[in-house]
Amino acid sequence: MAELAWEMFTEKPILGYGGGSYRTVAGQKAEDRLAETVEKPRALVHAHAHNLYLHEAATRGVVGLALVVAVFLTAIVTAARNGGEPTSPWRLGLPWAIAAMALCALFDHPLITHNCAFTTMLLFALALAGGSRPRGSQESSGEGA
Repeated sequence: MAELAWEMFTEKPILGYGGGSYRTVAGQKAEDRLAETVEKPRALVHAHAHNLYLHEAATRGVVGLALVVAVFLTAIVTAARNGGEPTSPWRLGLPWAIAAMALCALFDHPLITHNCAFTTMLLFALALAGGSRPRGSQESSGEGA
């Protein structure tokens, strides 16, 4: 699948084949290559490339790939900034958890696979929410008393 995704990317590197096109295009490529040796070559092709970065490069080109990488990097930086005190578990753990999901994306597509998508979106939401605190949630410093 990685080989098919890479081939797709090299054919249309700027914008790719378009969202949702992976299974169709990769299936045709698999059929062209394996028709003589495999009975149903399209059955070997999954809905995604099992690699977020290759999948996005194949379907959305360098533009889509850059956007996905930017989203992960932004989430990591935001989590590190919004995590509270420097020794807070949120500040230490959340950026590493998002980085781990970015690493897992080398072997799956965490935005398509439902169980991974939920975890990834939850981590992104926690990163964004970490810096927001309700008014009056900080301890009173004794002012106005």
